[in-house]
Amino acid sequence: VLEEYDAHTGEKLLDVRPSPSSDLADVNHCQPLDEDATAVLSSRATSAILKVGGVQGDDYSYEWVLGGPDGTVPIRDFDGAVRAPGSSLWTMQHNAEYMGEGRYYMIDNQFGTGNNSRLLSVVYDGSDGAYSYAYLEFEYEFDGNSPVFGDHDRLPTGHSLGCYWPSTVYSDASSGPTYDELAVEVTPDGAEAWTLEVYSEPDASCADDDGGCVRDSGAAPGWFFYSIERFYDGPLVFNATCSAQDGALAFSAVSAFKQSCGRG
Repeated sequence: VLEEYDAHTGEKLLDVRPSPSSDLADVNHCQPLDEDATAVLSSRATSAILKVGGVQGDDYSYEWVLGGPDGTVPIRDFDGAVRAPGSSLWTMQHNAEYMGEGRYYMIDNQFGTGNNSRLLSVVYDGSDGAYSYAYLEFEYEFDGNSPVFGDHDRLPTGHSLGCYWPSTVYSDASSGPTYDELAVEVTPDGAEAWTLEVYSEPDASCADDDGGCVRDSGAAPGWFFYSIERFYDGPLVFNATCSAQDGALAFSAVSAFKQSCGRG
């Protein structure tokens, strides 16, 4: 279900229940676009990103499905191979979100695979005349697996901002992560620009367990982030120029906080 309400009157503005509902399960992010005419949904349990059209009426339908067994779009992997629709190049993601210019950012939890979780972005236009497949553009692999939660945003600089918690922590840093939670900013070439590691109090952690402490989001001690956002003190101003002819000042600017793309 995707519902939108007027914050002042309580009036329901959108009530979207796509069919078949089996294509949607554990939706952990929804995002209206195009003046609320379409919406993007992150369906974790089906490892899919879905775009739904016609959401302002009762005639809504899927425009496309990226990833998962019911995917409708081929996807090019980092090795250059184009996988057929229905292939899963990410597993049980969180917070898949449209960032503009055809880019969708997510944390690929890799739940149940034994692989490390990662920040991941996939590009797909989907309009007539565009390329016939999506492609993976960026990844940043963590040093462990985070079965649930996590976030991945694009910053105005083009850097990635993400958060992750390891399902296992260790007392020995050479064995794996020793922190409860990690927030990280990563450049497009994969270099770390900024990190924040969060630790528990010593008596609430697994610091004395050399074999590693397996944590669960609902039971074990420690810190867990669901998502992360960055706010600035004011709008970012850059690319300033001054015309030699008339002295006119021109510049580019970005809002102090992230706004949903396509909301007008």
